[in-house]
Amino acid sequence: MIEAMACGLPCIGTPIGGIPELIGDDFLVEINDPVSLANKIQVLINAPQIAHQQAIRNLLLSHDYEESKLELKRKLFYDYLKKLAEISNG
Repeated sequence: MIEAMACGLPCIGTPIGGIPELIGDDFLVEINDPVSLANKIQVLINAPQIAHQQAIRNLLLSHDYEESKLELKRKLFYDYLKKLAEISNG
């Protein structure tokens, strides 16, 4: 999903894993609901301005998942865990 977003594509997904935090409720469809999926696709086809807005939003949001930013977040998290361990071990 992030790769598609990084290409500036509008995305539709299901409410599992981390998908909802990536694309938001407006572009979620329930699992095994092809009618809902078809309706969302139709919205994007019939309203190119919505598709374009979603594509731009996705492209901008995808930058939050660049390796350098994720690496920094991981380091901060690991440092936090290390401090917690040091505090609990006295």
